[in-house]
Amino acid sequence: MEGCIVVILIYVDVLIIGGDSQPEIDKLKKNLEMQFRMKDLGELKYFLGIEIIRSENGIYMLQKQYARTVLKKLGCKPINIPLDRNCKLRADLGTKIADVNMYRSMVGSLVYLTITRSDLSYAVGLVSQFMQQPTKPHLDYIRKILRYSYCKLWIVLQSCYGYRARRIYRCRLGWKPN
Repeated sequence: MEGCIVVILIYVDVLIIGGDSQPEIDKLKKNLEMQFRMKDLGELKYFLGIEIIRSENGIYMLQKQYARTVLKKLGCKPINIPLDRNCKLRADLGTKIADVNMYRSMVGSLVYLTITRSDLSYAVGLVSQFMQQPTKPHLDYIRKILRYSYCKLWIVLQSCYGYRARRIYRCRLGWKPN
């Protein structure tokens, strides 16, 4: 079909197939089934900590459960106070943190949250600069980012050109014996 978009995302042995034309998606799945052993797992609802929700306005991606798990692990409660965009963190202020691995783990969790929260990218980039020798103010700012990240945890799959994904499917792929 002219002007249709079909996209395939491959992660290990899982394919995620999406597009704006159901006949084209079906045609691609049929062609793949001829070459590979494939099991259709239906419409995508949850993948790698990202929840997928469909509505008339588009397809939403959320990481609410992931953020809730991280907050619970750290014993933090969510806040709805925006982050200070003029925050200045310095390496020479505050006492050094004893558990550097915990700090790095928290930064890693934040990096993963930027999949659906690009507005956190600047703040995450800021705290990631202090991975070698983090201090208490750095840790406090990470906690604030995590607490704030729980609010508005979604993005809409829609480009500036008006393309909207209509369906997203998940399939498990394996080699087809000859």
